[in-house]
Amino acid sequence: MRKSEKKQKYKIMKGFYGKSHRFKEQLLLFAAMVMFMTLPFTTKAQNGSASAPFPIRTAQQLTSLAQRINAGGTFYFNPADSLYYDSNESGYISIPNGGESRNFKLVSDINLNAGDMASCDGVLPSGATAWIVLGNSDTHPFDGVLDGNYHTISGMYVKSDGANAGFIGITGNHTQIRNLGIIKSYVSGDNTCGGLIGTALHAEVDNCFFAGTVEGVGTSAAAGTIVGGLIGEASTTTKVTHCFTNAMVSGKSQVGGLVGRTVGAGDPCTFTNCYSSSTVYGQFSYTGGAIGEDRHTSTVISGLYYDSQMVSIPSGVTPAATSLRGTSMTTAAMTDGMWAPSGFTAQTGSIYPVITGFNPATNPAIYLTLVPIFLPAGSSLSNLTAVSSVTLGGQPEGVTWTLMEGVGTVTHSNYTLTVDGQSYVVLQASHNGGNRSYVFRFDKTPLLGTAANPFTIDNLTELNTFRNGINTGLPFKYKHFTIPALGANTCFLQTADINMPNQNWTSIGSSSSVSFKGTYDGGNHAVIGWKYTETYASAFFAYTEGATIKNLTVRNVRSANRAALIYSMNGGTVDNCHAEGSTTIGGGLIYLTAVENNTAYIKNSTNRNSFSASGNIGGILCKAGNNLTIIDSCHN
Repeated sequence: MRKSEKKQKYKIMKGFYGKSHRFKEQLLLFAAMVMFMTLPFTTKAQNGSASAPFPIRTAQQLTSLAQRINAGGTFYFNPADSLYYDSNESGYISIPNGGESRNFKLVSDINLNAGDMASCDGVLPSGATAWIVLGNSDTHPFDGVLDGNYHTISGMYVKSDGANAGFIGITGNHTQIRNLGIIKSYVSGDNTCGGLIGTALHAEVDNCFFAGTVEGVGTSAAAGTIVGGLIGEASTTTKVTHCFTNAMVSGKSQVGGLVGRTVGAGDPCTFTNCYSSSTVYGQFSYTGGAIGEDRHTSTVISGLYYDSQMVSIPSGVTPAATSLRGTSMTTAAMTDGMWAPSGFTAQTGSIYPVITGFNPATNPAIYLTLVPIFLPAGSSLSNLTAVSSVTLGGQPEGVTWTLMEGVGTVTHSNYTLTVDGQSYVVLQASHNGGNRSYVFRFDKTPLLGTAANPFTIDNLTELNTFRNGINTGLPFKYKHFTIPALGANTCFLQTADINMPNQNWTSIGSSSSVSFKGTYDGGNHAVIGWKYTETYASAFFAYTEGATIKNLTVRNVRSANRAALIYSMNGGTVDNCHAEGSTTIGGGLIYLTAVENNTAYIKNSTNRNSFSASGNIGGILCKAGNNLTIIDSCHN
């Protein structure tokens, strides 16, 4: 190769590698820019100030915050993953106890669980996770600022056997919650529970709503009290502005669609431009459409409204004056497309107003929180008859209604629901790919469970639910109603034969500590063909105490250990009950009456079992534990 050719080649190669080098530099610079843009904000930007709040994008990040708040003390924010830690590392940001005065902001909708928790009837669905409650005690309240940024939290499940249940348990002196919706959620506590906050101390709540179920259920002396759709108890200086609820709220007393109870003296609680369209079910006079009991001495109200047709109290109970705070309206008036409190936007299509800033037109989940159910003119949940026809909302927007539980007929041609003699229904409204469950009760809660109006057991699934509830020894949910522990003073009626061939049966009242104490009327039907899992105290009922069991046949039971109907009967009555074609060991119908001095009365009953034992045996009764056992008109 000539020298000139080599020189030319060298220039070409030098130019190529030079351009290659510059290309690599540009490529590296571009990659660095991409990485920078995709990383979270810088540490400087994430300092928890009002202008640079800590971002919350995921359920994991929200749970992480709750865990650290509930643990107490100083904790730390990591900008790299937006999670919170109990120990400090380089680049972490310190946050004081309770998140005091620090700002947190949702940057997306958050789904805590798939599906709609509102209709779960108190049972956590398989695969779901319970929310741990943010600020779960008065020593560890949430004391920061949470801006929902007009996003929603859905699928929340809270079930507490204590007080202060809600998305937030207790607030501190600096708490502000704003621009947040909680939907498709379930909250249950012994007392002092609300969809958003259990106990609000000096809190400011603005532009928030709750759609779901809130229930007061428990065993303490205060069980079922201070239950609110948004806030359980609002204390001194709490301010609630531009908020609403569309929920099922139920309890005994101090039950309100928006707030269960206000308390405190001095600086008042303030409610400004809020409403409740919630169905509210209370058992005593302190039941209110908006506030269950306004105990605060000087509560300031400037625009507080409630749908009076959605409030249910027992016949003969007069609402307390402190439960009538706010303005009573009808469903039609609240959904006429013109009415809206300040801070809300009226909606077309006969739905409730929405907080300005939330857009139901583009978010079906928000739209469905506004869809009403119209009762007949002049009626309310307090006087609705058992045979009812109601109008379902959302017709202009093409909402589809599906009857999920209960018995009735949904007609979409004129959007009506006809219910004949039912105590409740669960409806699902669907719209543009979204859905929402409505638990709707048609009768006066305290009247259910009486001899004249018993809870019905219609099939094996309901029998299992009843049995499982009794065996907890606690109040339990049955058909969306709260049953007293052990079924005490409550009547149940079996409405059909229940066949369970070869099913392993766990007895009702499975130990002496959970003895059944109610009334079980078999309705002259039978339970048929199961086998026992227990090795000792086996029967359809293992233990009863002061109970009445009547009009029931136990048929074709295999390998019953001790008896077919009851193992241990501690007082009470068995009337018109029969054991047929079963193989038992010891007693045909009942094994023993307990040694306590409670009269056990067995009458009008028969045993047609085959049975055997190496010791004590008996047809109607194997062993009388005391001298207060009476057997009358029975046959073996």
